[in-house]
Amino acid sequence: MILLKPHQQTPTDSSVKVNYERSKGKWIFNFEVISSQNWQTDKKFLNRPEKNWELWKKDVVEVFFQPRSHAEDFSAPYLELQVSPLNQGFQLMILSPREIFYTPLDLNWDSKVKLGDHSWKSEIQLDWAYDSRKTFFYAGFFACLNKPQCFFSDEHHQTEKPDFHRPEFFRCL
Repeated sequence: MILLKPHQQTPTDSSVKVNYERSKGKWIFNFEVISSQNWQTDKKFLNRPEKNWELWKKDVVEVFFQPRSHAEDFSAPYLELQVSPLNQGFQLMILSPREIFYTPLDLNWDSKVKLGDHSWKSEIQLDWAYDSRKTFFYAGFFACLNKPQCFFSDEHHQTEKPDFHRPEFFRCL
């Protein structure tokens, strides 16, 4: 279990945990979010991950998934997946952070959300076909929560200013 930390000690009563596993060719990422605040959501976002630009401005959990040919292959493309408490998703393939990216339309992934009184759990399943040239798998785990927005990341990714698009901080899976 990985405990995500609020960025730069932002005061919050929220907590985020994540764990992951690989099972039957799928990567499974399980997030648990606990907060006394109401979830920041918007029903305008669709159940079509390719259409939900700016979903990250509401409450989301995120996984950035990067297959690499070797451990130091920071320039390899990576996938960004987001899920809201309403199970709205977002997907993006990043070739170069903030410069070159696209929405993959043939991506095979699914999510499930279970809401509690002050918690929500999200399971993200990614069916990633094995690529023999990419034998190392890395990921970054993040959350954007609350109002004002608080950013969460694991201990590998605590930078002065929140910037999740830093593959050199992704952890080996």
